[in-house]
Amino acid sequence: RVDLGIVSYPTALRGLSVIPLRSEEMVVACHAQHVLAGRKGVTLQGLAGEKFVAFDRDLPIRKEIDRQLRQQGVTVEVVLELDNIETIKQAVEIGAGLSILPEPTVCKEVQIGTLSAVRLRGIALQRPIGIIHRDRAVFSPTTSRFVELLEKMPVAKLAEAG
Repeated sequence: RVDLGIVSYPTALRGLSVIPLRSEEMVVACHAQHVLAGRKGVTLQGLAGEKFVAFDRDLPIRKEIDRQLRQQGVTVEVVLELDNIETIKQAVEIGAGLSILPEPTVCKEVQIGTLSAVRLRGIALQRPIGIIHRDRAVFSPTTSRFVELLEKMPVAKLAEAG
């Protein structure tokens, strides 16, 4: 029995409710030596033709990224499709291609210099995060406190350049 789950792109379904937590800005993650590394920003059109490390097709985050690329008429060369952020970061670090990832997930790698993160310009691409729980669930005091802490937790952000 699980009291709650923390998920991206939370959806209220029959029997489940959602407590929205935050939205994380998506950034272009690339190898530290990539031509885009160090730039303050790039549009989706600036990614046209690039080798791209994508999320698996069935994940909501992939569907949203694909939708945005389609709307902008941008085609990238998908070289890998992976199911989690850590594996995608590793592929980008070895130069397999670039990706679009939630900013808080790349802060450590940017700080140590293994990845570069470039802000997306002209588009507000966000990854929503929320808590899902059973409808009419009564949280224990510990679970209630945990939810309160999650709601107050700051999101890691990269320092604004310039």
